Amino acid sequence: TPGVPAQKYPPPVAGKVIWGFAVDELIYSVTLDQWMTHAGVDIACRLGTEVAAVAAGKVRQVYEDDRMGITVVIEHSGGLASVYANLAKEPNVKEGDRVKQGDVIGVTGDTALAECKMDPHLHFELLLDNAWVNPADYLLLE
Repeated sequence: TPGVPAQKYPPPVAGKVIWGFAVDELIYSVTLDQWMTHAGVDIACRLGTEVAAVAAGKVRQVYEDDRMGITVVIEHSGGLASVYANLAKEPNVKEGDRVKQGDVIGVTGDTALAECKMDPHLHFELLLDNAWVNPADYLLLE
């Protein structure tokens, strides 16, 4: 697959994937009581778990999304961008910051209204040239 690294990146948090990547199929959301696509993976972890940048890059955005809560977007080389959502308020980074792989960018929270009926987790997405890709192809996930 083009763009897939020879070596996979470490995950942003340790934990099992409780909701997988599904952009070509609909999966059922208990919270929203509807069938929908899911452009990332949800990784189970305790509230307040430190979230690490999966690769070096520059923080492109830090914002509060109506559905996905506190969100950080990091731009990496090669057209790759990582998205970390459902973070606690006050992430450790701001727009324009440079991060190294493994730097803590924030901690998990319960700010994602669209996923509030689920167990605590990090919602994580990857984009390649602004198109969603399956994080499982790029990360060492459990």
